Amino acid sequence: MRDEQPNARDPEEVVTVPRNARKRREKVRAFALGVPGAAEEFPWGGSLAEADRIALARLIAERETG
Repeated sequence: MRDEQPNARDPEEVVTVPRNARKRREKVRAFALGVPGAAEEFPWGGSLAEADRIALARLIAERETG
């Protein structure tokens, strides 16, 4: 089953997100930050993992749903 969240481009449109999206996001983040010299920055309202000025993963900020 999927959770529904509003689309950032059109607040009236609903986008389905897999339930395990948060777990996948954390796995990608852990992998990217495990690269030697990797660091996490927070430009554009999300998380960016980079090493030696090369982007490894851009993780979109999660929105809270009421």
